[in-house]
Amino acid sequence: MGLRIRNFPYVHKSAGLVDSGMPDNQTTVPDYLHEADMAVQFVNTQMVLGAANRVWDILGTGGVSRICVHDMREQLTKAGIGDMPMNEAIMMREVAAQAFGCGNCGEQSAIAFMWLLRRGIRPLEWMRFTDADHAFVVIGRAWTSSLDWDVPKWGPFAVVCDPWKKKAYPADQLKSVWPGCTPTITYRVA
Repeated sequence: MGLRIRNFPYVHKSAGLVDSGMPDNQTTVPDYLHEADMAVQFVNTQMVLGAANRVWDILGTGGVSRICVHDMREQLTKAGIGDMPMNEAIMMREVAAQAFGCGNCGEQSAIAFMWLLRRGIRPLEWMRFTDADHAFVVIGRAWTSSLDWDVPKWGPFAVVCDPWKKKAYPADQLKSVWPGCTPTITYRVA
């Protein structure tokens, strides 16, 4: 059984993530920044109404973005998103946000994650903060690195893709963009 949103059929059991492909030796931080920036731009084209928790989106839509996100999340809950494996939940958020044209950081970062995944960008992580309500994507973090704030341990290629903030930046700036927040991996594809 699938979710149908605005005549967009989505059968989550048939979709699968490719879990392979490390970056080649030619990948650089500017390459990842370019991909992250392109993902942010792509997400922006999908967010017709925007976010329910960003003032300029709420004002620009006369509050419709808030209603849209509420209705979309209600549909996702009815579809059982809370009981799905994380890879399926990310895909479900992506499809719903694109179909509805709205979404907060979780939905927007899911669109970016899936767009980057389909482009073959690896390693790729969908992350959240443990102490703040925000989701984002990290590209190029070293597999063996820890998630502490010593970002140089993340490796020389790590970049952040944050469509909700409409930004892509080197991971060493994460602490200044989100001071006091602790990241945690939600889902990773190497």
